[in-house]
Amino acid sequence: MKKWIVTSSIIIGAIVFSAAAVFITFIVLEDKEQPKESKEMAQVEAREEFKEQTKYMGGEVTLSISEVSDKNSIMEDMHKMTHQKVKSDEKWGAIEMSQANIDKLIEILKLKQFEGVDRLKEIAMEWKAGDFSKVVNHHNHIWRTQGGTIGVAYGIMSPEEEEEFVKNNFREQE
Repeated sequence: MKKWIVTSSIIIGAIVFSAAAVFITFIVLEDKEQPKESKEMAQVEAREEFKEQTKYMGGEVTLSISEVSDKNSIMEDMHKMTHQKVKSDEKWGAIEMSQANIDKLIEILKLKQFEGVDRLKEIAMEWKAGDFSKVVNHHNHIWRTQGGTIGVAYGIMSPEEEEEFVKNNFREQE
């Protein structure tokens, strides 16, 4: 009886071991094939996203607003300024996020009294300090306040993407 149990255990162990070996081999071979395809596909998708995010979209070097501009015009310019920094499936228009534009924006906002102006001042002050870590939230706040339905921001451009965006939208105009 003991001999039968030992023999059965050895046979069952060999079957389990063989099945595990075949399964592991299959997984290893499949992993070796997929990453190459996945890497190539990821590279193509990354190149396409890079082109889409950095394309020309009617960039303006200076703000269109002045001291007499209303809330909607101010928010429109701020919204366009964020396009230099954010990734979004849809963007229309761009205004350079330059220090001169930020300074002018702050001066205009100081003169204004309307609902939400304090939040816009806070955003502009973060930009003045060079803090764009919350620019996706800034874009989406302005976008929602404007009643946006298409073009929610989902990420921050890489330095390379932003450099290409600036080149395509602001530098070739000069």
